[in-house]
Amino acid sequence: HTKPTVSLCKPKPKHCTQAVFLLASYLVLECGWSLEEASKPFFALGDDLLRPFHNISFQDCIQGILKAKRLQWLDKFDIAQYESLADPANGSITLICPKFVAFKGPDASSEAECASQLAITAERLRQLGVTAIVRLNDAEGYATEAFTALGMSHVDLSYEGYAVPPPSVSGKFLSICDEASGAVAVHCGLGGTGTLIALWMMRGRELSASEAMGFVRVMRPGCVVGKQHRLLVQTDRRSDALSLSRSDGRGSASPSRSASSNALSGLSSLSSSSSSLLTMSEDGGRMFRQASQRSFSSSEGVAMI
Repeated sequence: HTKPTVSLCKPKPKHCTQAVFLLASYLVLECGWSLEEASKPFFALGDDLLRPFHNISFQDCIQGILKAKRLQWLDKFDIAQYESLADPANGSITLICPKFVAFKGPDASSEAECASQLAITAERLRQLGVTAIVRLNDAEGYATEAFTALGMSHVDLSYEGYAVPPPSVSGKFLSICDEASGAVAVHCGLGGTGTLIALWMMRGRELSASEAMGFVRVMRPGCVVGKQHRLLVQTDRRSDALSLSRSDGRGSASPSRSASSNALSGLSSLSSSSSSLLTMSEDGGRMFRQASQRSFSSSEGVAMI
């Protein structure tokens, strides 16, 4: 006898798509279904209720998670630690993968409160094995001694507008990641953190642009905004072209690890028109992370109403 798992949600595209994401993730990660097998039952909902978010689908999110799992990024994922670190009192920290931590800079009304917040955040980052801090927003936002005193390097890569990281910033960021002996902690004001982390994930083609965006936004909702989506897609396409041009004519050569870095040189001018992107809500990401910690029997049935 099997016990069905029933998911109830509002009959709205946003809620239905999130429910499908959770259920399909369970089928793939816990039951061993292929992504195609897990997706097929839900297509009966139709386009009115099951919608991609501007070309980023729930399948892209799951594929990104699968890639992360194969790369052993989720081997030590701990939901209790995740939620504790996400507390603003601890710096709103997210361990996205073993190489990267995203966090929020101090938000205090007094210097004493700011110093206290920085001390707590710095200690949490040290415990996570962070050896380098990259600040993408205001270089004068806070003193860096709280981090450097604990042996972490601190680099400012601020850029005007806080929107699309220019190639010079992206290139420096990738170099910092290569040189860091431990994890790299990144923070900014408007989405640059997730964009640069996604670029690193795409380098060497571990993840495609859609997979990287899907995974990063599941781990830290709101990480990529506006034209940053277009930057990642264009970089992905240029990487494809560079990899093909370096192949033996059959397109079978392994992608160059620097392909995405080289592709950045052609992205210095993006149009001013905005580009929408995946908007997986914080609730959807949170529900997935909690579900991923639960143990299910693979014999359970799954139904969605």
